[in-house]
Parts: sequence; C-alpha cells; structure tokens
Amino acid sequence: MTAVARGAAASAHTPADPPAVRGALRVLGFASLVLGLATAATAFVTLTRPAAMTGWLAALAVIAVVVGALVQDGARRTGHRTSGPATAGLMLGVAALGILAVSFVPAALQFGVAG
Repeated sequence: MTAVARGAAASAHTPADPPAVRGALRVLGFASLVLGLATAATAFVTLTRPAAMTGWLAALAVIAVVVGALVQDGARRTGHRTSGPATAGLMLGVAALGILAVSFVPAALQFGVAG
C-alpha cells in the first residue's frame, strides 16, 4: 500500500518540517533579497555606465551573495528551513554579476581597440 492509500496512518510517521528562520537571520535574508533585487535591476537598466559605477554594483552584488549564503548556512546550522528570501537574494546577486560581466566585456574590448 502506498502512503497516499494509507491516509492518516502515513502522516503519523512523517517527520515535521523544521521551523522557519526567525529574528536576525530573517532580517538578513530580506536584506539580501532587497540588495540583490536593487543591484540586478540597476545593472540591467543601466547598460552603459561609468567604470566606477560598475565597480560599486559588483561590490553590492557580492555583498548580496555573501549575506544570502551566510543566512542559508546559519539556517542549516540551527536546524531551520532555508530562507526563501535569502535564496532569491543570492540568485539575484549572481544574476547581477552576470549582467555586469556581459556589459563589461564590450566596454573592455572597445577600450582596448581605442587605446
């Protein structure tokens, strides 16, 4: 008999989900999400930007990735579920770094030709 066929008897033996993250980990997860979203949106909208702005955006994207990864690690170590906002912030930070890399290559090639 499958677990679906057994009904309530099957649910009595399934372990409960771990608790969601709370407190500082939750706040840091949302901070990673906001930072990753803002960085990815800014990198996507401003395809031509000064080199200093590219550097600042790359630094913000790296911060979003690091904070998201630290929140995920903290959640795993404390026995909590991994944070959805931290995961999204981590992914958006990586996406922002990809957008920055793609927009940096043509600028670097153009600079090499002009110099």
